Amino acid sequence: MSVTNLCQRLTSFRTTRTVAPVSTTAAIFDLDRTVLKGSSAPVIQRHLKEAGLTSRDFPAEGLFQTTYELFGESRLVMQAAKTQSGCKPGWGVDEIAVVAEKIADELMDQVQSFVAPLIADHKAAGRRLVLATGSNLATIEAFAKRLGFDDVIATKWEIANGVYSGAIDGERLLGAGKLAAVNAWVEANDVDLAGSYMYSDSRYDADLL
Repeated sequence: MSVTNLCQRLTSFRTTRTVAPVSTTAAIFDLDRTVLKGSSAPVIQRHLKEAGLTSRDFPAEGLFQTTYELFGESRLVMQAAKTQSGCKPGWGVDEIAVVAEKIADELMDQVQSFVAPLIADHKAAGRRLVLATGSNLATIEAFAKRLGFDDVIATKWEIANGVYSGAIDGERLLGAGKLAAVNAWVEANDVDLAGSYMYSDSRYDADLL
């Protein structure tokens, strides 16, 4: 075989060879009673109230919180949560961010002992780390960043001209709403669910597991 023909064959091989795409995998964690030992709600609500940011008190808040701590998510607790809107209209995004750091300070003490090494293992394996929660993004994102999460799927407060309007942007991510948001994130990021992991204590997350 001549040198010219050999070069032509090598060139043809290089141009026709395809490399299989590397799929994206993820480790998706629920927040309450999974990453945390209990619920994040009491900590979040207390800090927001102390800062004067909540729009109104949660009727029978103590009763619903006790029910959640004892039995986890239920239809009653989820319906009560859906009636809650957001912070007072007009508070700045930067002002909420300051409160979120205080929330993160306290929640770090409530992280379950297995979480940090599990996150480290998934990170070492190259998986995207995702926190999926019905809590508000503005109040929980700082905490997620401290733990090393790459993305947060959470309920969002509506922002207009750099301030919060007091309304929810979209829907609160509970039950079917959370499932839809996670599926949308999976599709947008081309995630291979077969090679991914999901952690949750809630039966309402069963379709994600």
